[in-house]
Amino acid sequence: MNVELLFKHLKENNFGPYTGVPCSILKPVINYAIENENYFIASSEGEAMGIAAGFSLADKKPVVMMQNSGFGNTVNPLTSLQQIYNFPMLMLITWRGEPGKPDEPQHKVMGEKLLELLELLEVPYRVSDDLPEKLKEDIEILNNIAETKLCPVAYVIRKGAFEKYPTKIPETKSELSREEAIKIISENIPADTKIVATTGKPSRELLMINDSEKNFYTVGSMGCAASISLGLALEKPDTNFLCLDGDGAVLMKMGTLATIGKYKPQNLIHVCLDNGAYESTGAQATISENVDLCKIALASKYSSAKEVKTAEELKNIISEVQNAEEPGPHFIRVVVKCGSRSDLPRPKATPVENKERFMNSL
Repeated sequence: MNVELLFKHLKENNFGPYTGVPCSILKPVINYAIENENYFIASSEGEAMGIAAGFSLADKKPVVMMQNSGFGNTVNPLTSLQQIYNFPMLMLITWRGEPGKPDEPQHKVMGEKLLELLELLEVPYRVSDDLPEKLKEDIEILNNIAETKLCPVAYVIRKGAFEKYPTKIPETKSELSREEAIKIISENIPADTKIVATTGKPSRELLMINDSEKNFYTVGSMGCAASISLGLALEKPDTNFLCLDGDGAVLMKMGTLATIGKYKPQNLIHVCLDNGAYESTGAQATISENVDLCKIALASKYSSAKEVKTAEELKNIISEVQNAEEPGPHFIRVVVKCGSRSDLPRPKATPVENKERFMNSL
């Protein structure tokens, strides 16, 4: 279906403004909203629900866009905010891992349970179809429910429901690619260093560049690579760990920086590969250009925090933090450009096989 048709029906039913977190299925919807509507980038789905509650208090009927794996982040505000205050709103939720349709392993559980969860939480919903007239009917039905019952409603969007809509790729002031940065990092750290890589393309590029039993490829659970690294570093103080993170992931759970600073694992280097985009879901912009992550890391009591933009600077800082008089944690923000190979491989091993291989290396 044409994405403009969706927004036509949303406008006819007075839905908006829009906020949320990207998903590859939602790429045409979010790209259109960014270009043509009042869309506000959120760092997490739970935050988006809070923003939506503010819109509701301003007498609007907001729309929150999310991947179904991110729906879990909304359960607390949904049940303790929107449903308690009777805020009418619409959630656009993609159906990754829909039963019978191949998808990545991180979507299996939520794919199977999404509709059950909506029913359990008493959220009225409709599921997308290929018929334009069904789209109009669904939005009107959901609007009627939201307004008469004063409650959140959901429109579940299947893969391929909407035609493509072009993306504007964010520009960063760097000629360094993420792939080049990962290669430099992997070649300039001690051979016994364990790497925890965040979900999406950073893990896939590390897999391609230097697959090893010393790598833990975080599947799904966006934003958790840093806290996984913290738990490992605290329990294995004689082992060196490097967290390969992304700007969207750091922003999603930025409180983890404060927790790392509190417990100060001396054996942790935290690298944020910042391309200013949610590249794995379509390269929609993050808000990282407005945030000085190094100052936040220092304010959180990391031992050091530096920003680099070139290959030479990255090599130098990796060497510097490894030989620093003051032990970690150290934070490195690597500004990289957006873009990746079209033939980027995906892990062939299952998440459990990845887990067992990594644990055996410790």
